[in-house]
Amino acid sequence: MKKYFLEDNPNSVTDFQSFEKKMPMSGIWDTPTENKVAKIGFSNMYWGLMNLKNLFDCLDLSSEGYDEYIKDIFEYIRDIRCTTTVRRLIARKPKT
Repeated sequence: MKKYFLEDNPNSVTDFQSFEKKMPMSGIWDTPTENKVAKIGFSNMYWGLMNLKNLFDCLDLSSEGYDEYIKDIFEYIRDIRCTTTVRRLIARKPKT
């Protein structure tokens, strides 16, 4: 599989548009929409980390120790405004 498809095929897509936006992930925000996004983001991030514990063997923790570690981190950041950056790239495939 080619790692650099776009570099090897520069005419495969055109009209690139790139968008970047910071999204709330935790904490209390200024609008109801931001608070809802933060609540959903927080839940998704927590769920993901609780279900990816096998990837973090480098922490040298038992399964229960890992769960406690993640719970402690999320308890700490629950009320702190944290963000993540969402990036989108849109391109058009030329007509052939």
